[in-house]
Amino acid sequence: MAKHLLNNTFESYDFSVIGISTRMNLYETLAHINRALNIDLAYTVNLPFPLSHGHEFQFAVFEYENNTMEMEFQFISNTSNLLPASKIQSTGDGLFSGIAVDETARLVKELPDVDFFMTLKGKAHEHRAISAASIIDDLDGITNAEILDLQSLPSKQNLLM
Repeated sequence: MAKHLLNNTFESYDFSVIGISTRMNLYETLAHINRALNIDLAYTVNLPFPLSHGHEFQFAVFEYENNTMEMEFQFISNTSNLLPASKIQSTGDGLFSGIAVDETARLVKELPDVDFFMTLKGKAHEHRAISAASIIDDLDGITNAEILDLQSLPSKQNLLM
């Protein structure tokens, strides 16, 4: 099982990230990607993140490791997607005042149009990421899949897994 480290420097990691936009849900997207790339991304852990006003959100992480290719793939939603969502008490005098609401958060808020991230680590990850992004982009139901340049994103640390 992969070790999840959240407090490391971004510069010490060597990986590629594909941003995926789609109209499909998490499991439909995973099934299409697994079939197209001939991999088996499987659920491994709920990753907790304290992202908003001291509330903790959970993100499901899916992983696949191919020892022959010397590659590791990780897949995570950009939106917290697991129950129970943080219950936030609404404030004010509006229609929903005093009602507990489910709140979700984005892992990388600067990329609101990206639904999922797929991380590729290992031997020749840059070349494999280009190929994978092209294959994913051509799948039915995928709006866009592209390799992301994360250097300018303030919340890039959230992608360290």
